[in-house]
Amino acid sequence: STDTTSIVRDRNVSIQYASTTHKLTTTMTKQSSSRMKILLLQLIVLSQYAVVVTQAWGTLGHEIVGNLAWFRLSDDAKSWVNETLMVKTTTALSSLRNHDEDPTMTPLGGVADWADQVRHYLGWSAPLHFIDVRDDLIPGGCIEASEDCRFQYERDCVNDVCAAGAILNYTNQLLGSKPSPNLSLRGGLEESSRLEKGYNLTQALKFLTHFVGDIHQPLHASRTSDKGGNEFHVHFTLPDTTTTTASDDAFFLSSPLKKHHHSWNLHSVWDTAMIEVVLGRNYNHSRHLMEQDLFHSSLYASILKKATESDSSACNIGINATCVIAWGEESFDLALKYAYVESDNVTQVSSGSTLDELYYESRLPIIKQQLILGGIRLAETIEAIVAATTNHQQNNKESVFSAPSKLDEIWKTLGLATFR
Repeated sequence: STDTTSIVRDRNVSIQYASTTHKLTTTMTKQSSSRMKILLLQLIVLSQYAVVVTQAWGTLGHEIVGNLAWFRLSDDAKSWVNETLMVKTTTALSSLRNHDEDPTMTPLGGVADWADQVRHYLGWSAPLHFIDVRDDLIPGGCIEASEDCRFQYERDCVNDVCAAGAILNYTNQLLGSKPSPNLSLRGGLEESSRLEKGYNLTQALKFLTHFVGDIHQPLHASRTSDKGGNEFHVHFTLPDTTTTTASDDAFFLSSPLKKHHHSWNLHSVWDTAMIEVVLGRNYNHSRHLMEQDLFHSSLYASILKKATESDSSACNIGINATCVIAWGEESFDLALKYAYVESDNVTQVSSGSTLDELYYESRLPIIKQQLILGGIRLAETIEAIVAATTNHQQNNKESVFSAPSKLDEIWKTLGLATFR
């Protein structure tokens, strides 16, 4: 049988697989009609099964990050997003999924899960969805953060192949700068897209939106040895619904969520299960109600205040290598402190662990924090891109990003332009 988890998180996934859609299309046209139908059917079945166990935050979490980012954007930035995504109206969304019946979906939310939808057609993109911290190279592994037990770009993102490298690469494509030589030539899907200077800007923004979400899910910046918690089969038995009423003015999930009474792996609990529980319990299964609550919460105000203070050490722009690496380090630290430890904050999670009510209640603030941070940082990154691309007077003589990267030498070693 096929180990679907290892397909997606295996470090040895070849970056050369399906490097261009043209190659895939050419190969398929050489097959007989019946053979092609069989291949397509197998691909569809495999992709539907794999998405269930691997996508970060799940579709809902990604949509929340994208929508929270949209709420924060200036009118100029929203216009740039619409132009780049080739969206003429906020409901005519450029996405593989049909959001037309959902009036609360924004353009960024509508494309936020696009990268998960196409990862099985663009096989080279699969390793870009996560960061594997190589605890398998560290004697004794990683239980607590230390000098070795942290995200180290040169060790854990070889050839820029990880979520952090992908964010930097696609941000630079959107800036019109030199992207990573390891990723820039990878092919996309043949669809209606905005092309400029040889880059597919439409797909670059879709990838960026998704990978900013990915890097803020703690178990997408986590240990190699357990594949980001996928190896730990745990019990999560909390009901996710305590009410049967629904508000008339909000968009609700088409299928009411059920009680979670079966085994999950640890990764999927953070991707999907805890978000589904809070949606059912607190928001009548409405993604939009949760977004509005988060956006107007004291937690959001506190995070935003820290992020925008002039003397703050917060690093929120996805153009700066130091910032993006810091995001990965933050997520890995959260994974070690909260995801991998049971509710007593001592016992390490392992296969067979039961994640109880206290685990959910104490970890939910971390999930909310990370969704908010992902939205704010995506918005700040887009605003920085818009400012840079519209300020022709600077002509690359002066950077709009004041924080220099302490990793300039790493980028030179990797053959990359310095990200500033």
